[in-house]
Amino acid sequence: MNFISKMTSMNFHFSFFGLLLLLSGLTNSPIYASSVENHLLVVRNNSIIFDAFETLENETTIEDIIVFDKPDYGNLEINNDYTLTFRPFTDICEETDSFTYIVRKKNGLDTINVNVDIICEKLTFLSGFSPDGDGINDTFTIIGAESYTNNSLVIFNKWGEEVFASVNYQNSWDGTAKDGEPLVSEDNVYYYVFDDGEGNTFSGYMKID
Repeated sequence: MNFISKMTSMNFHFSFFGLLLLLSGLTNSPIYASSVENHLLVVRNNSIIFDAFETLENETTIEDIIVFDKPDYGNLEINNDYTLTFRPFTDICEETDSFTYIVRKKNGLDTINVNVDIICEKLTFLSGFSPDGDGINDTFTIIGAESYTNNSLVIFNKWGEEVFASVNYQNSWDGTAKDGEPLVSEDNVYYYVFDDGEGNTFSGYMKID
């Protein structure tokens, strides 16, 4: 298995256990290993740059990044500032890719497992969200909405009553009504109409969990 590392241009062929032994010889401190999960989204024929610091539980100084498992549907590059760039292969979409990289710190290792959804369209409407305040999927998200600054969004309940409206929507609706109170519905299903401001209208529904 090939490793991509900033510290060398050589190709190594080690098991994961062998890699830990190798890295343990490169530091004077004991090796403490942990695992972190990360999930990303990228649009077909685009790339995404992400910061390794954001995936770590505690901010720390990175000494090295090593790609352990390469992606199947794109290329992964380690940049000079220790960000990473994932670029899907041309015209690949409707696939979920995955890869693993290892961050070496002064006092140990973090193994980062990343899943990337490669979507086909610039606008993708997520089918639901859970506004529980955990910082994950807390709002109704339209991937790509920020590219359409003249957009507008209206949300209705199942009786056709407007519960939310926004111009230049920026993925901020957390499921509250116009008066700021949480919405109450038996099935928590709501319907949206999104105008991209360029003559295209999209409609559908989402569920609040």
